[in-house]
Amino acid sequence: MYKKWQSKLTGSKQALSSRLAKDKKFFFHFYVVVGFLIAISYHLIANQSMDENLANVAFDILIRVEKHFAVKEEQRQSPVYFFDIDHQTFKKWGEPLQTPRDKVAGLVEAAWRNNSKVVVLDILLDKTDCCNVAGDKKLRGLLEKMLRDNAQTKVIFPVAVGVDGERKLNIYDDLIDKKSANGEQIFFRGIPAVSASAKDLINRYWAAFAKGRSPKNNTSEILWSSPLLAAAIYENNLSQLDDAAAKLLSNQDAKGKTTVTLGGKKLVIPLNRSEHRAEIYTQRIRFRLIPPTAPYYESNLLPVMRMAGVIESVGFNAFKEDLAGKIVIIGNSSPDTWDIRQTPIGRLPGMYVVGNAVNTIVSGAQPVQTHWWISLMVEGAVIILAAFLFARVSSMAAQSATSAIFLTIALPVSWYLFSRWGLFFNFVIPVFGMSIITKINELLNRDSANSNGKGMPDANY
Repeated sequence: MYKKWQSKLTGSKQALSSRLAKDKKFFFHFYVVVGFLIAISYHLIANQSMDENLANVAFDILIRVEKHFAVKEEQRQSPVYFFDIDHQTFKKWGEPLQTPRDKVAGLVEAAWRNNSKVVVLDILLDKTDCCNVAGDKKLRGLLEKMLRDNAQTKVIFPVAVGVDGERKLNIYDDLIDKKSANGEQIFFRGIPAVSASAKDLINRYWAAFAKGRSPKNNTSEILWSSPLLAAAIYENNLSQLDDAAAKLLSNQDAKGKTTVTLGGKKLVIPLNRSEHRAEIYTQRIRFRLIPPTAPYYESNLLPVMRMAGVIESVGFNAFKEDLAGKIVIIGNSSPDTWDIRQTPIGRLPGMYVVGNAVNTIVSGAQPVQTHWWISLMVEGAVIILAAFLFARVSSMAAQSATSAIFLTIALPVSWYLFSRWGLFFNFVIPVFGMSIITKINELLNRDSANSNGKGMPDANY
């Protein structure tokens, strides 16, 4: 075999081109080798930036298709519920620089009185309200009452980490650190951050954690993301996060990972990448909860969302809804609050990105990467098919035939595996390989035609 290949690669350029053009068997082997080199190279760069970019192309297509189907199904059974301070309510409240704390208190109380399990605040409380000091006091009074009454509803407060690594203060820090009358922790700190891809700044992932320092005693601490923390509280599984935090603080392995099991699936958390580089499979958000945003205002959330203005008009104390066991997200959706994120399905208010991240985790919808050898087998089958066609017909005909077969078989299969079990097969790799093979084929045909004289037929005929 080696001598046969060596003989084909010796001699003058003109003789080489002539022999290559006549030998379909050689072309077939050549294309297979090139295709497999491309596929193997991809698997060798797994979890690098190029791997992420290629995965994003495929994932974004699947997630947009999923959104098309999801928007037609009302999410009555969703574990996530939204209290939305929408644009009309924002204007009604006088377009305040800071969300009025007395209104926040009313929304938190409405969630608590209706037996929600977790409240996730997507409203920063790092500064006092300059325009409504009484509002700050009202929210403080409610939180103190929740502690006294041993509230079963847990509240996650958003916090941030400064550039110096120190956790930013929250005006309710003293209450967050307290426990209820029966000694239970009911207030928590969470990072309300999601993670965007470095290449296009599209928000695709939930962040896992951030390392920070306590402003009280300067000790290192792990601050879990709000979506991950909400899911752990929802599943009564905070002990996993405690164990993972201890491992994160003591770990020195730059490539180390830890895992937590939520939603029935293991979530991989890279120990030294935190929110700066998410794990591109298990930390990817599935956007199944569609809010009524522009331009189409289609939504599947009407059974599990209420506008803050509607709740206020009914009365925060009088509002009734079955929120038992629900995770309630409270935030602003008005574009004027500057919390609009670019996502694979378009621009969404940050509170809905956080809500979709929570829903992804608790429903066990995280994509699962297929084993590399399974992916390589499937990619190999596509590559061999492409090589067979390219070696026998014109480049354009081979590309058209292979594309038709791919679109009618691979895409529906990929979609079914993804929508049913979250299994992910990156169909972009075979297509990328085929496109490279097509270019090589065209170059060889052109070289063969030039070597054998003007007007020579295609080398593959």
